[in-house]
Amino acid sequence: MPGSARARSISRCPCVIYTRAIVTATDEGILLKPVTAAIIDRGFGLLKRKPGDKPLAEEWAERKREEHQKEEANYAHHGSR
Repeated sequence: MPGSARARSISRCPCVIYTRAIVTATDEGILLKPVTAAIIDRGFGLLKRKPGDKPLAEEWAERKREEHQKEEANYAHHGSR
């Protein structure tokens, strides 16, 4: 696919997507499992948080704000092409 139109259009994309993933080493290589909103919703309440830690919803909202700021900064830096 290196010479295809799809490869060229992907390489010109000015957006950067940040996705958290669980990285696991296997015998076949590295396994990346993305952490999606659905997985996070299912996981609420499964893990006990340390006393004094922020609630997961608050921590997640903060993370999303940081991601949005990074995307905005990236957009401002690169602009529309």
